[in-house]
Amino acid sequence: MKKKLILLIVLLFMITGCRDRTLDEVYKKMLIRNDGLTGYQINLRITGDYLQKRVNEYFQIRNYKHEQVIIRQPHRLTNSEDYLLIEKDKAYDVTSRDGKEVRTLKKGFKYTGTDIYIDIFKNIKELTKEADKEISGKTYSVYKVIVNKKTLYPILKDTILKDEVLENDVPGMIWIDSEGYIHKMTYALNEVLKDNPEPLELSINYTDYNEIIPRKYRDNLD
Repeated sequence: MKKKLILLIVLLFMITGCRDRTLDEVYKKMLIRNDGLTGYQINLRITGDYLQKRVNEYFQIRNYKHEQVIIRQPHRLTNSEDYLLIEKDKAYDVTSRDGKEVRTLKKGFKYTGTDIYIDIFKNIKELTKEADKEISGKTYSVYKVIVNKKTLYPILKDTILKDEVLENDVPGMIWIDSEGYIHKMTYALNEVLKDNPEPLELSINYTDYNEIIPRKYRDNLD
């Protein structure tokens, strides 16, 4: 009877997927709340080869308390500063020219928020703790994961891969810093895209925890 009970517990653990209390705590810590985390910067990149072309797509996202979010594509910047601003439940295209800002309201724009990146933690199907890694004197906890492919669609919808269908759940690596925040996540997209055998990686890096300051404006937005 005891052997059957142990076997049942093992099978249940395999079916429901591996959970790690550390990652559960990381997920909670990454939620921006008034009594905790106030903000962060996300650097999102898609790099590698796609449709036989070299790809290097880059987004920079700065979130302050979900009250003000600024999204930039640095590779598009020339002598001006163009970005998307989400503030007071409205979205604006902002263009700077010769020291003057032009803000255009984006009507009907749907913003999904930065929680879509940490929602991956709720959809981990396989999990393996790897050896810790040390980089530049800092030690990171590293996890090898398989995540539900549906979790990545909201992340990819505004990128070059917005129309792609992922064939399988996605392998990745998650790095956690010594303070319990996400340092980076990487996902091997080439392994789940049809007819794209060359390396293609989605990377999501977090920086500037609790250091984001809301941008101030001289005038009110319409």
